Amino acid sequence: MVAMLKQKTRALETEVERRKTVEGVLQRYLDVLSTRAEASLRHQQQLYHTLLSFLPVGVYSAPISDDCDGVIVNERFCELTGMTEAQVRIYGWFSAVHIDDRDRVRHLWDVSNIHAFGGKEEYRYVLSGGNVRWVAGETVQFTSHEGKSQTYIHSIVDITELKKVERQRKQASRKAEELLRHRAEQAERHRTEQDQFIDTLCHELRNPLSSIQGNVELLQIGQDLRQSILSSERLDPHDLERLRIQVPLDQESICAIEKCSAHQKVITDDVLALSKLEVGKVVLRKVEFNPKTSIIDVTRMFEAEASRKGLTLRSNMPVSDVIIRGDPDRVSQVLINLLTNAVKCTTRGCITLVLDFVEREDGRILVRIAVKDTGIGLTKQEKAKLFLRFMQPASSTYHETGGSGLGLVISKGLVELMDGTITVESVKGEGSEFTFTFVAEKVDHLTFTCLPVPSTTSVPSQNRRIRHILIVEDNVINQRFLLRLLEAAGFICSTAGNGVEALARIEHQPFDLILMDVHMPIMDGIASTLEIRAREAKNNLPPTPIIGLSGNAREEHKVTALSSGMNYYLTKPCRKDELYGVIDKFEKVYQTVAHGNRRTVGGCLRDIPNSH
Repeated sequence: MVAMLKQKTRALETEVERRKTVEGVLQRYLDVLSTRAEASLRHQQQLYHTLLSFLPVGVYSAPISDDCDGVIVNERFCELTGMTEAQVRIYGWFSAVHIDDRDRVRHLWDVSNIHAFGGKEEYRYVLSGGNVRWVAGETVQFTSHEGKSQTYIHSIVDITELKKVERQRKQASRKAEELLRHRAEQAERHRTEQDQFIDTLCHELRNPLSSIQGNVELLQIGQDLRQSILSSERLDPHDLERLRIQVPLDQESICAIEKCSAHQKVITDDVLALSKLEVGKVVLRKVEFNPKTSIIDVTRMFEAEASRKGLTLRSNMPVSDVIIRGDPDRVSQVLINLLTNAVKCTTRGCITLVLDFVEREDGRILVRIAVKDTGIGLTKQEKAKLFLRFMQPASSTYHETGGSGLGLVISKGLVELMDGTITVESVKGEGSEFTFTFVAEKVDHLTFTCLPVPSTTSVPSQNRRIRHILIVEDNVINQRFLLRLLEAAGFICSTAGNGVEALARIEHQPFDLILMDVHMPIMDGIASTLEIRAREAKNNLPPTPIIGLSGNAREEHKVTALSSGMNYYLTKPCRKDELYGVIDKFEKVYQTVAHGNRRTVGGCLRDIPNSH
């Protein structure tokens, strides 16, 4: 029995030893496994932290409890927020959020609202230097197996440049919208102004047309009266008295028609000048001239009208002459517009022209010309509208004196084209002073050539070399007008309806001068002139002066006509004195050659300036 017990005790001791041995082995295995697991975990953590440090995204991870030991912050998060890792752990990243975004962001990322996460939010951080950085933040949460939230991870991306681009895009979009709206308003305003311009232009043109038509009917009444009286076999004193009464009435109608046609020409010329200015077709000349001479020449044009109204024309100019290089025609055009208004609106007193010069550092000279009058003057409201199309002061004097209402608009455009300005100072009831400036080049020495021409008499004259004139015109009324006008001056005239007829007449008879319409059927004036010049060159004949006539006053048409071989260009309607004056110029050429000048006729013809 005892022996059995001892045997069992030894077996139990053996089993205990065996189990201790097994437990020791197991513990060693467990220690190895634990060591390996800890090493692997450390490796995974190191890898995780390394990956976080390389990410371009800022990452902040924290448990949903107050356990700060679980907070993870990568370097990019610190860079974007402008905080150190310690500051983030101690103060939290909300402290760096822009004050205007803080409440909104704090509410979204409050622990109690984590279950509502799921979207992105854009907000701002304020950095230490005061700079603002925009970020796009996104938060995700991790839950336990039981479905409880344990950790949240908040990532942020720098979108400052994107916000800047977006802001610029919005600004550009707003500007584009404003520009489109502005252009639409401009287009609508331009359309309205164009409609008003056309309406006013039609009104301005129909007024003189209506007057011309009415006075033509009055002349027809007078004509019927004369035919009725003259057709009777005997004239009694009563008939003669009726004729004497009718003569001044007819003269009144003729004067009215003349004034209306002149007014209509002013309107069409002004509209053409304005259109050329607006499309940039006005080309400034650069010639040497004396501004004093231009002012004197323009002033002489108004001496008769000023004397008739009892006005005194005065000038205040430097004693010494200053020669400049610029466009005297445009300067004269502006001065004529200003003097026209001054004479119209002044009923007593005087008109004074002032000229002075201001040297500039760039070697050029600023010319200042002022026109002062003692006329009716202007109010501030009238001055504000002075340089607008078809706008005239409300004073009755302006409407009584007429005008197109475009003169000052054209003057302003011409002055600005010459790098100058135009201003007005005026007191109602006392007078006005218009001043314009322009920039020109100063010339130290003036060089010019003079063609000696003996004095000749005006048209008509018995000693003229120009006697036989060919009129080439397809319009029968215009042809008849020119024929009667020239025959009344003593010229012998022949007519042709187109270029083909003109060439046929020239082939059989030489002419001293040709009036050539530019636009004609079958063969126009340009082609006719080219053919005439070709025949003259082929047969070694002296060139016949050719004056072009056209209703088109644009500069390019004038250049085309002169380039074809025409010597002068007149726009229709041309007045009697204007046509006679141009013929006089060519007469002087013939007289010059006849008096032994060595220059050829062709050379002299090229020297005739076409300033029309």
